[in-house]
Formats: sequence, structure tokens, C-alpha cells
Amino acid sequence: MARIVLAGYLVRQPLGGYAWQAAHYLLGCRALGHDVWFYEETALWAPAYDPTTGEFGPAYEYGLGVAADFLGRVGFGDWSDCLLLAGSSGVEPALRCQPK
Repeated sequence: MARIVLAGYLVRQPLGGYAWQAAHYLLGCRALGHDVWFYEETALWAPAYDPTTGEFGPAYEYGLGVAADFLGRVGFGDWSDCLLLAGSSGVEPALRCQPK
């Protein structure tokens, strides 16, 4: 079993296509027996998109909620199972979720 870190845009782009793209890799790697991590880096492009307002900005609350809910629904734990890391770029949403 290997540890696989999947980098993606689930928090900053909380839209269906981004979510399912991440889920396909997460679920596939887990089905093969690997320890799968999800990581999102914001140092290069920090603004997050909020589809409820149509704006990009530094607020990650909406995306974090969507990501936690979605990952929980596809079997990667709930919010209490995820690790959110703060980095030097302000808020750096890095989620690490374990399977239920």
C-alpha cells in the first residue's frame, strides 16, 4: 500500500466537475488499497470562487463546507475527520480526509 497525495481545486472551485474529478481519483486509489490524501495549495492562486455570489475572493468558508460535505458523502470522512492547515499565504486550505 502506498500513500498517494492528490492535489486539486475542490475548496477554491466548489463546483460539480472539480468535485467529481477529485472523487474519481480518491475512490479509485482507495479501492486499490492505497492511503489517499487530498491536498489543495493556494500559494500560487489564492482566490476562491463562491458560486452563490459569483465572486472570487479570500473567503474559503463556502468552499470548505462544500468540500467537507462532498468528501463525507463519497465516504472520505466528515468534517471532524479532515485536517485544515493554515499556511503562509493567509489561509491555505489543505484537507486530509480518512475513509470512514
